[in-house]
Amino acid sequence: MKKHAKELFFNNLEFNIADAKNSSPRKYWQLVKMLVKENTKSCEQIPPLLIDNETYTNNENEIANALNDYIVSVATVNDEDSNYPPLSLKTNQILDEIMVSEQVIIDILSNLDINKASGPDGISHKMLKHSCNSICKPLSLLFNQSLRESQYPNAWKIANVIPLFKKGNKELPSNYRPISLISCLGKVMERVVDKYVFNFLLHNDLFHKTQSGFLRGHSTIYQHIDIYNQQITTCVY
Repeated sequence: MKKHAKELFFNNLEFNIADAKNSSPRKYWQLVKMLVKENTKSCEQIPPLLIDNETYTNNENEIANALNDYIVSVATVNDEDSNYPPLSLKTNQILDEIMVSEQVIIDILSNLDINKASGPDGISHKMLKHSCNSICKPLSLLFNQSLRESQYPNAWKIANVIPLFKKGNKELPSNYRPISLISCLGKVMERVVDKYVFNFLLHNDLFHKTQSGFLRGHSTIYQHIDIYNQQITTCVY
């Protein structure tokens, strides 16, 4: 009953905010703060880290710099002289325009996981999901202008990078992995574009018959079945 009451409350939160806006300013801001409040769990305190193989530090800035230096050192691939492989044309169809409708945005926002953490802008999935009917129009205008002008907002490129401990000695920076928390609005736009690109590839039969990666409802088990069937066919012939 408690779970059902909580779900019912948040489902009606958008309408409660609209009613309180004119009747009770205090109630209005109380409801708004519930949506704006970041929905993140407290991070585990990082212990003093070993830097320079001999020095320990518990200074926050030095810890952040040590973790950042390690993360940056991992990516050392130089692809300046790389050449793209020759690709043959698979279709004459072109995806030259994407028009984002309000209904598409509502469908995506309605299925957001409210337990996901927010990015640097503090806009959470909970806030977007429970106000989808009110913000679908301005978001559609914003997304369409971004696509039309080929400009992606710089604010959506910024991320909060959180070091996540994997295993081993917690004092070594090499045992942490970076988790980037980007803007939830940016992720919504990515899902919108993914929806149109995926449908274009699907309708034009551009997915390979043995591809399972990045396809909904597919997994590595399909690859195993295909390899198994190929082995059986080879044995028979």
